[in-house]
Amino acid sequence: MRLNVERSMSDKIQESLLTMIRERKLKPGDQIPTEIELCELLGVGRSSLREAVAQMSRMACCRVSRARAPSSDKFR
Repeated sequence: MRLNVERSMSDKIQESLLTMIRERKLKPGDQIPTEIELCELLGVGRSSLREAVAQMSRMACCRVSRARAPSSDKFR
């Protein structure tokens, strides 16, 4: 029996963002595109994007500050 586990939109966004970080080889402290730019680039809504960025922040992959674009952090 196989389980059909559908991934959430925020999980898909998070994977896309992590791939972007890897491919662009961002260094700690580099800014990633703004929320609006990312929504347009990925074709997703702001709430899903915010959830994905919050998850990444908890994993210490990015740092979020008010009124600033998220920046990459130490990527493991």
